[in-house]
Amino acid sequence: MKRNFWASVVIVLVLVAASGVLLEWRWPGSGGAPPDAAAPAVPPPQPQAAKPADDAAPAPSFDAVHVGQDVRAVIAGRAAPGADITVLDRGQPVARAKADANGEWVAMTDKPLATGPQELSLRALGAAGEARESSASVALVVPEHGAAQSPVAVLLPQEGAAKAIGARDARAPRHMTLDIVEYDPAGRTVLSGRADPSSSIDIAINNRSAATVRADADGEWNAALTSGVPVGRYYLRLTSHAADGSEAGDIAFEMSRAAPDTLGPNGAFAVMPGNNLWHLARHSYGDGLRYVEIYRANRAKVSDPDKIYPGQLLALPDKS
Repeated sequence: MKRNFWASVVIVLVLVAASGVLLEWRWPGSGGAPPDAAAPAVPPPQPQAAKPADDAAPAPSFDAVHVGQDVRAVIAGRAAPGADITVLDRGQPVARAKADANGEWVAMTDKPLATGPQELSLRALGAAGEARESSASVALVVPEHGAAQSPVAVLLPQEGAAKAIGARDARAPRHMTLDIVEYDPAGRTVLSGRADPSSSIDIAINNRSAATVRADADGEWNAALTSGVPVGRYYLRLTSHAADGSEAGDIAFEMSRAAPDTLGPNGAFAVMPGNNLWHLARHSYGDGLRYVEIYRANRAKVSDPDKIYPGQLLALPDKS
């Protein structure tokens, strides 16, 4: 796994306005005005409108990343209208597009993605030649062919929490995902994921209702279950419903839960399809580089930091 996931470039463009130049009009060949003719009226120099600063144009940004069955990524986003967009994976171009009149663009990677972690960023070249780079990057993890995991893409803003932005396997439910399951020593189980905006999600434990939550306007949801999640194996079912009450998606599988007194002071994660240590560290600490701490705390279970598997329970080290 590449250790340096944070690579940022700050571009400052300064435009210096040229000063006005006084022009003296002379009649060709005479050294002055023609005889018997009034000197032509010369309009005074007009002040030039200040050029907008290059950084006034919006920086390119990601809206969605989807990995198809051919392992090519389709990436969508926004930029200044007409900008030429280059998608970079750790600095190397992998896709190009041009923003339309609304500033929207869609690009497809030139070839299938390699397995393992990728780090995507954007570069936009405006009509005047000014270059802008995305302030956020995307961590994209592509599992090995035939693995139980699904591709996962997580947006990494410079400030604020990471957010999944829509890379998922075609076999996954289209209207809902479960991204994180976290257990804490107090006995709470916290679930979070994505669904259609404003849809409701019913959560059942061993076929008994445990909670109902609603996805927000961005399609994100989370639920804290304070009781009813048994130690050991249990059956989890999530069902999403559209605004009209019709069923939109369903997820069901067995999960593991350790006893609260065995979790340590900061709890544990249950590994979900698409998770990786970097993703879990970014979710828990706000810093993906701290994945090393999770790896060290779980060496008895994780022999390779690039390989964790759905169903594993991983201890969460001290967050301080």
